[in-house]
Parts: sequence; structure tokens; C-alpha cells
Amino acid sequence: MNQPVNLINEGFYRSEPDKKNPLSTTTQHSPVLIIGPARSATSMIAGALHHLGYYTGDGAVEPVFEDVRLREAIKKYDWNEVNSIANSYNSQHEQWLFKWTVPARPTSVPGRIKQLLLRQPTEVAKLRKLYHSLGNPKIIVTYKDVFSISNRNRISISSDILDGIRGALAAYEAIRVFLKTENPDVLMISSEKALKNKASLVQHLTDFCGVSTTEKKQQAALDFIEPVPWRYLVSTKSDRCLGYVEPFNGHTVQGWAKFKDSDEAANVTLLIDDTEIATTTANSFRADLKEAGHRDGNCAFTFGHADLGKLQPGATVRVRVEGDTQDLSNSPQIVSQATRLAAAS
Repeated sequence: MNQPVNLINEGFYRSEPDKKNPLSTTTQHSPVLIIGPARSATSMIAGALHHLGYYTGDGAVEPVFEDVRLREAIKKYDWNEVNSIANSYNSQHEQWLFKWTVPARPTSVPGRIKQLLLRQPTEVAKLRKLYHSLGNPKIIVTYKDVFSISNRNRISISSDILDGIRGALAAYEAIRVFLKTENPDVLMISSEKALKNKASLVQHLTDFCGVSTTEKKQQAALDFIEPVPWRYLVSTKSDRCLGYVEPFNGHTVQGWAKFKDSDEAANVTLLIDDTEIATTTANSFRADLKEAGHRDGNCAFTFGHADLGKLQPGATVRVRVEGDTQDLSNSPQIVSQATRLAAAS
């Protein structure tokens, strides 16, 4: 007996907006906005679109494809900066995307924490503001079962499994309400089913986004999509590196860094106001590090970039291991007036 085609669940669903409502239509230069809870395969979709020709943002690199500059502006509710960045990308790139992982905000939390959350915009309000700030973009939502999401967070960041399930459910509820109220042009993707049919995933992305692509780009996207993306899993594990950044003295940024499970020297990146400025290898010798048992003392680093001496109070200095999503300990640091005066004297 032949199986009716209309009963097959391929794991994809597109909901187009009401064309009678001008507020729900995309603009000519609207990007693609990918949303989902952390660990729901947002990076997989962003990476596939990257290989199909989409720009993923300043400083956004494989395997996470996270636009730190735009992310930080959203977290600070600086919508003027979000608009400025989006306008800049629109003028420079015909096709670009932004990946936003919706934070888990459980509906059942202790009273003290709940009061703090009530003072902040809800995740639904944030999604709506982001949607309009980016010019009503096409939306891609990644779906994954909540236990799988929570268990991956347990492995990667040692979170509680039950709290993780609650958080994933809360994130998906925020996304549901956002989709219901805004009625955007949206493609919903089951990450588990997409992995079983990579060719179908690439075809759906190409059709939905209207990508002008080539056979070479399509193959690159197929090669990128992996059932077990080891590079991503390792890079997002929060305890894979150790290190510390010394208090900023106004001229140089110093500290140490190493991998916990490898003797390979770590490359570290200096960021000023979330813009990557320089990269160096943490392999200089310090006697105190040798005494502490850190790579025989050969894991110190120093940044003496000329821009450091020009920083004004309020600037942010950050250091992280190259490719990592977490800063080293004692990072970020905010340049203070006292630091600036001490450096000038």
C-alpha cells in the first residue's frame, strides 16, 4: 500500500504572513532572523546559510556564527545601536542573517528573581522589538525536543536537567506568542528530521530565503551539516579553558590561558567594545604559573596594542580563547576614570 504523501511529516512548515497587513511584510533589504533556544540547532542553520552565501555578521565565525556586536546591543536594549548595525549591514550585504538564541526565562521562579525579571522587557517584547528593528525579516525557528536541549546544556555547562527543560519550554512559549502576535513569514524546522534529510533542509532554506546559489555552495552547506558537530560541541563547552585577565593598567592587557584537556598553546583574542582587535598565543613564561602547575609556566600573554592607550572611561576590554564563546576570568573589564588618569601620569 502506497503511503499518502500528505501524511508524511518531513519536519518543515512555512507560514506566510497576511499580505493584507503591511506591518507583516518584509522590506527589500530585510535579513533572515534565526531564533530558537540555545542548543536547538540555530548554529547549524546559520552555518548552512553562511555556506549558501549569507553574511553572518562582524566577527561571527564558525562554528557558532554569533554576531557578538549585535547580540550585546540587544542585551543592553540599545535599539538605536541595533538599527545602526542593521542599516550598516543592509548597505554592505545583499544577503545577511542574524542568529538570536532566545534566553530561557521560566514562568515559575523564586519571588526575588521574579521581581527582577518583571523590571526587564519580556522575551516576547524583545523578539517583537528585534523583529521590527531589523525591518520585519523572514524568520526561521529551530525546534528540538526539550529533553535533548536540556541534556546538551547539562553536558556543556553543567546545568540542572529539570530546570533546563522548564527553561526550554519557556523559550518556546515566548517564540509561540511572538509568532502568533506578529504573523511573520516563518519557516519552522525540526532539527532532528532535518538532519535525516540534509538535501531537503538545504532545498527548503534555498526556497524560503530566495538564495541565488550554486552547486558548489549547496555541497558546502551539505558538508557543513553534521549529526554530531564535534567542533561546535567542544567550542561551546564552558569549562574547556582556564585563564585569568589581570586588571587593565591603561596600556597593556595581560593574563594567562590554557586548555584543560590539551597541552597545545591557546590563542587568545583581545576585544575592545566587542570588536576583535588582536590575537596572540598564550605561551610566554611566568614563574608563578609554573609553580601553580599551568603548562610549565608557558601560558602567559600580553597585548600592547596602540589603541589600548587611547581608550576612554566606559570602554569595554575583553579577552577570550580564540573560537570560544566564554570570556576568561576577570573579563570583561570596564575602563575607569582612575585607570585612565593613572595611565596618563
